[in-house]
Amino acid sequence: FDFMPAYTLEELQRIATAKITNKTKFIGFSVFTLIKSSSVTNTLNEFITWLKKEYPHVATVAGGQHYGSTRCVDAEYHVIGFGESAILEFVRYISGNGRILNWHKNDKHMVLHANTHHPAFQQDTLQIHYEDRDFILPNETLLLELGRGCKFKCMFCTIPKRGVKEDYTRPADDLREELLR
Repeated sequence: FDFMPAYTLEELQRIATAKITNKTKFIGFSVFTLIKSSSVTNTLNEFITWLKKEYPHVATVAGGQHYGSTRCVDAEYHVIGFGESAILEFVRYISGNGRILNWHKNDKHMVLHANTHHPAFQQDTLQIHYEDRDFILPNETLLLELGRGCKFKCMFCTIPKRGVKEDYTRPADDLREELLR
């Protein structure tokens, strides 16, 4: 979704046509923050409508930290929270090799709250492996995740794991390896 607002509907359709095969199971849309532009939302939803018509075998899934961010996206499925574990279960589910429990219907979407039902707070690694196709520019600041969760319980905060007693910080050797890379 990073560069999605820069594309026209026709460009998105061309990209999808070039990439989707009969083996494609789903297309995901990561929604980091609430989409404030109705033109972006309209283009995305027109694209999803087109996808469902042209590729009915391809599921659509939107992911984000809060349902308020993804609610306006017309994807069939919504995975809310840290989704690393939940998306693996989702892939098994749509491949016919598993089932996802705890989906609930919210508005018109099937929603899974990953932080509750498939938690992914503690990970062996939090490294991000960037590729050439990520279009990273020389002046961009890259993300670096130091840990998940916070020991404080600030009421205004939107971090999903607050007031933790456990240590959710990242292993030092994992951080060092990513910084060197």
